Amino acid sequence: MKITFVLITKNSEKIINKLLDSVKNICDEIIIVDNGSTDNTVKIVRSYTDKVYISLISGQHFLSKLRNLGKDKATGDWILCLDSDEILSEEANKLIPFVISSDVYDGYWLRRRNYVGKNVYLKHGYFYPDFQLSLFKNRLGYKYTKELHTRIGIPENKTKKLDVDIFHYSQYPKYQSLNNLINFKEYIVSDANDLIRKKYSSIEFFLFGIYYFFSYFINGFIRGKGFLDGYRGFIANFNFSFYISSGYLLAAYLKLIKKVNSI
Repeated sequence: MKITFVLITKNSEKIINKLLDSVKNICDEIIIVDNGSTDNTVKIVRSYTDKVYISLISGQHFLSKLRNLGKDKATGDWILCLDSDEILSEEANKLIPFVISSDVYDGYWLRRRNYVGKNVYLKHGYFYPDFQLSLFKNRLGYKYTKELHTRIGIPENKTKKLDVDIFHYSQYPKYQSLNNLINFKEYIVSDANDLIRKKYSSIEFFLFGIYYFFSYFINGFIRGKGFLDGYRGFIANFNFSFYISSGYLLAAYLKLIKKVNSI
């Protein structure tokens, strides 16, 4: 069974070597879709593969479109897809060739460790194990969806969770500082644009935003024992909850503006 590694990049030069080194031994093909890097990312990835494609897709659901573009060019039986700030663990390298030899499941979830400092990662709540559906069969019917949060459309009963890790070293993690949310504005706007298609009023969206903030915070920090991560856990759960609610709050604002302009 052959594995194709699909990666979306944009100004990823700081960690891209470690990522590609972590997957190159188990992947038979590496496909890169670069979204307009202005640093040395493209030069670096071309030292690993000649299958580098430049796409300046932006706007609504841009990440799903970029990932589907890379997936469509894959020739492997299986696809491994990570973010450009993630690294595949040695344990995952050993287990993946074994699990794909079985024909029981179409996809596998890998645990993700979210690092917030040197050798420090969040161990509770939403942030661990934080399973990601990163390994799946290369089938025409499996596409990244245009829903609120990008994921491959594989039925849950055809997937399995693996006890191996991906290491996530985000340069600007949305759960570490509210200031970092500005780096995720495209995702927030995309979420809001999806939401306003639903038949809710601006007041209802506002109330949803407040509800989801407290709901996510309570579930992550208290029920999920995020408090065991101390101060970092509090900040992470607060910021993540705000990130989730911000799509609804922006949808409320957009609905209100649309209503005012129609008067």
